[in-house]
Amino acid sequence: MMMRISILLISFFVQYSSACQTGCECPTKTVAICSSAHFRTIPILLDPRITVLDLSNNQISRLSADDLSVYPNLKRLSLRNNSISHLSSDVFASLNDLEQLDLSSNQILFLPSHVFRNLRNLKRLDLSYNEIELNQDSLTGLAALKTLQLSNNRLSYLPPSIFRPCAVLEELDLSYNQLHAMPASLMANLPTLQRLHLQHNLLPTLETGMFNAQKELEYLDLSSNILSEIQDAAFFGMDNLTVLNMTNNMLSRLPGNAWPLPALRVLDLSANLFVVLETASFDDLPSLRYLNLSYSTNLRTIQMSAFVCLSALNWLSLAHSSLATISSAAFAPFPPLRHLDLSHNQLVSVAPELNIARVPSLLLQNNSWHCDCDLRALNLNSDALCASPDNVKGQPIKALGECILLQGFLAPLLLGITLLILAVIVLILAVRRPSTSTRHRRHPGCSSSSSTSSSSSAYQLGHDSLLPSSVVTYGSKKHKQYAFDQYIPSPCESSNDSAYESPISSFLPPATPAPTYYSLGPNSGKYILTGHVPSTCI
Repeated sequence: MMMRISILLISFFVQYSSACQTGCECPTKTVAICSSAHFRTIPILLDPRITVLDLSNNQISRLSADDLSVYPNLKRLSLRNNSISHLSSDVFASLNDLEQLDLSSNQILFLPSHVFRNLRNLKRLDLSYNEIELNQDSLTGLAALKTLQLSNNRLSYLPPSIFRPCAVLEELDLSYNQLHAMPASLMANLPTLQRLHLQHNLLPTLETGMFNAQKELEYLDLSSNILSEIQDAAFFGMDNLTVLNMTNNMLSRLPGNAWPLPALRVLDLSANLFVVLETASFDDLPSLRYLNLSYSTNLRTIQMSAFVCLSALNWLSLAHSSLATISSAAFAPFPPLRHLDLSHNQLVSVAPELNIARVPSLLLQNNSWHCDCDLRALNLNSDALCASPDNVKGQPIKALGECILLQGFLAPLLLGITLLILAVIVLILAVRRPSTSTRHRRHPGCSSSSSTSSSSSAYQLGHDSLLPSSVVTYGSKKHKQYAFDQYIPSPCESSNDSAYESPISSFLPPATPAPTYYSLGPNSGKYILTGHVPSTCI
C-alpha cells in the first residue's frame, strides 16, 4: 500500500515537471524512448501521461502490475530484447488502452491463462523469439487483435481452439517452429486471416479442405517444410490468394486440380524434387504473373501443355535444374513473357515452336548448346556460349554468323563422304567384270569351225581342274556341268536368233548340283541351263 502511494506521489510530481528520466529521450510529452539504457526494472519517473514507451534492449528480467500501472494511458509498449522469463497473470491489468505490445526476443517459456484478458484494444502482439508453449486460454481477451507474431518459438502443437478469441485476426506468423500439422478445425477459427506465415516448420502434407475457411487469405508462405504431397482441392475456396510460396520442400509432382486460385499472381515452387512437369500442371491460374521453378535439380522434362492457359505469365525461372527437354508445345500458346531464365541446365537445343527469341530478358548461360543451323535460325540475342561443334565452341550464340558460315565444317565432311562412296563403287567395279549380252556372237572359247546349227553340241572340259567332269543328260540334250552361268542356247551355237549371256561369277565347288533345265517354249530349240560356262567347245 505504501509503495502504491509512493508511486502516485512521484507521478504527481513528474506530472508537473518537464524532466525526462535519465537514460531516456522524450521528444514529446507522450513519447519516451528508453532503449539501450541498461534498465533492470521499469522506470517510474516518466510522465504518466505517456502513450508510447520503448524499453527495448535493456536488462529487465521481471514485470509487475504495479510497475506498469504508473502509465495507464500507454498505447504502444516495447519490451523487445530483454531478459523476461515470466509473466504474472495480472501484469497487464491496467493497460486497457494498449494497442501494440512487443515482447519479442526474451526468455518467456509459458503464457499464463488469461494473461491478456484486459487488453481488449490490443491490435498487434509480438511474442516471437521466445521459447513459448501455448495453452487453450493463452490468447483469451484479444478480441481486437489484428496481427499475432509467434515465430521462432518451440511450438510443436496448437490447441484446436487457441485462436477462437482472435475473431478478427488478419496476420498470423507461426514460422520457425516445429509444427507437424495445421488441421482444418484449427484454421476454421481464422476466417478473417489475410496473411499466414508457416515457413520453416515440419508440415508433411496439405490436406483437402485445409484452408476452406480462409476466404480472405491473400498471402501464404509454406516454404522450407517437408511437404511431399498436395492433396486434391487443398486450396479450394481461396479466391483472394495472390502470393503462394512453397519453395524448398519435397514435392515431386503437382495434382492436376490443385490450383483453383483465380487471383494468384506469384507462385514460388523452387528447390523441390520435380522430375517431370506434366500436362496442365498449372491449370486454373489465369492471373499468374510470376512463376519460380528454379533449383529443381531433378527436373529433366517439361511435357506438352505443361504451362497451358498461363495467359498472364511474364516472369518464369527454370534455372539451376537438370532440364534436357522442353516440349515444343509446352506453353501452347506462348504467354507474354518478359523474363525467361533457362540458365544452368542441360539443354542442347530448343524447338523453334517455343518462340523464346521474342522474350526481352532471356538467360541461357551454362547449358550444352549445339550451335547448328536450327539454333542459329532462332536469332537468339544471348551471351550463352556454344558447347559444340568444335569450330564454334566457346563462341556466344549471338555472335554467330549466317548459317552458311556455320556449315564451314560440313563441307570437308560431305566431300569426304562423297569420295568414300566413289571409292567403294570403284572397288566393286574392279572386283566384278561387267556382264555382256550379245547377239550373233560366239563364245570366246568356241572353235571357228564349230557347227552353227547343232542343238546338241558337246563341250570339252579342257584342263580346268576346278570344273567337274560328269556328263548329265537332260532330255535329248547332253551337257557337261560346269562352274559358270547360263547359255541360251549352247554357247557354241550360232544362228540369227540365238544369244548367250556370260556374266562374271565366282567358281563353285566341284560338287555343284546339276543345273536346272528350262524350256523357253514348245519347239523353240532353246534352253536355259543354270550351270557354268565351259572352257572349250568342240
